[in-house]
Amino acid sequence: MTRRVVSLVLLIELLFAVSTTTLVYFYEKHTYFEALNIALRGHADSLMGAVVEAADDTDSVLLDVAGMQTPKDDLYEVWEKDALLGRTGDLSGGDATLRRGGDAFFNLKIGAKHYHGVRMHGMRVIDPASLKVKHEVVVLYAAPTAGVWRAVERAVRFFAIGNAAILLVTGLLVFVFVRRSIAPLYQLAGEASTIAANSWQFSPSDKARSVEELEPLVAALEGVIGRLERSFGQQRIFVSDAAHELKTSVAVVKSSIQLLSMKERTSAEYQTGLERCQMDCMRMEELVQRMLTLAMVEEGDMKQRVAGDVAVMSVVGEVMEDLATTAQLRGVRLESSGEDKVRASMARERWRTVCTELLQNAIQHSPQGEVVTVATTVKSGMASVVVRNAGEAIATDMLPHLFDRFYRGDPSRARSTGGTGLGLAICKAMVEQAGGQISVQNGASVEVRVDLPVSVE
Repeated sequence: MTRRVVSLVLLIELLFAVSTTTLVYFYEKHTYFEALNIALRGHADSLMGAVVEAADDTDSVLLDVAGMQTPKDDLYEVWEKDALLGRTGDLSGGDATLRRGGDAFFNLKIGAKHYHGVRMHGMRVIDPASLKVKHEVVVLYAAPTAGVWRAVERAVRFFAIGNAAILLVTGLLVFVFVRRSIAPLYQLAGEASTIAANSWQFSPSDKARSVEELEPLVAALEGVIGRLERSFGQQRIFVSDAAHELKTSVAVVKSSIQLLSMKERTSAEYQTGLERCQMDCMRMEELVQRMLTLAMVEEGDMKQRVAGDVAVMSVVGEVMEDLATTAQLRGVRLESSGEDKVRASMARERWRTVCTELLQNAIQHSPQGEVVTVATTVKSGMASVVVRNAGEAIATDMLPHLFDRFYRGDPSRARSTGGTGLGLAICKAMVEQAGGQISVQNGASVEVRVDLPVSVE
């Protein structure tokens, strides 16, 4: 990442340096040649002024350069029509076309040298007071361009070296600043790289938290790692609890069979032993079935939401009838209240499963002589179903874990205190898949609240 950022900055600066150097080249070229043009015009004007009347009376003119100095490498020719008045070197090389045309600048090459020159026309008047004889004069003046190009080259070289130095210094500074700027990111990556299945310690530095751009990433990593830690913890609990549940039932079945095979038994003893084995097999079957149900519900939750439409209180009434015998045996009464017409967006069989699980738990944890109530209300497009029982309050530290798989309040996992610990986990998965929520809270009684979206007819 550092290399990419530094390379990008250097590339941009390189393009900028090339652009500025190119602009400098054209600017300096224009400036120096403009200065050269001014000098050429000045020298040509001086030569034009050096054209004077001849001493004889022939009304002719001549070039008087006495006391006039021009650069030694410069060339000039002064013509009066086709008569050459003076020259230094062979500027036109016998080419009469060079002096024809209007005033203009020109470029030419003489031998190995390149020249830049000016052609200037003028009119010299002899004895303007009386004779007024006019002589048309053409001045050709050229200077070598090697010096100009050397000056342009020096200026461009200066800018190029300066840009190269700036580029080098900038590259070093950008590298240092980028490394310092993304140091919190490297620290964050290093801290995250230590995360493993047996080590979930993630402590990002305060510097990483203070960077505005990294703050959402830190929060996201903490959330993801926290969820992963809980998932791995649930997985460990799942393996441990499933193994414990299955091991107990298998051990009982095995011991029962071994006991029956140690000696001959009566038919009644065989019957009792087989019934015990059958009960434990049924327990294992129930556990496996619940595990499969939870897996299917969670898998469906990841893929798509199962749609449905159910009459809430109708199903509650059916479940109460099914559990009436169980409630009577425990000395618990079942009551319900709410609008019969309330309908929720949930599959009927799933709502029946949720109701059965919640009412069974409420009956099991209600003291003899108490009442288990189910109340339904509708508010803001949500149907709320509250199952209340007057049992003992649930410990505060247990509330966040009630819907975890295999979680049971009794650490001894005695059979008399409950089932497999998967019922509430299945309820939560089904309710959330239907777009609702489920929660437990303590009050005057233990309340399990289920909120489901009301179906739209």
